[in-house]
Amino acid sequence: MIGVILCGGKGSRMGTKKEVLLFGDSTLANYQAKKMLNVFDKVFFLVNMWYKTIIT
Repeated sequence: MIGVILCGGKGSRMGTKKEVLLFGDSTLANYQAKKMLNVFDKVFFLVNMWYKTIIT
């Protein structure tokens, strides 16, 4: 089964894109992906077209 993380929005209230916010020792998006990999075989990020940074 495949999990999908929706990464969109500018995060204007947070001051940066929400998916690159630091969360613990990682980014919020990576934290979510690690948690989802406990349930799903693969996890993909679905991002807006304007988003240029690659999350690893």
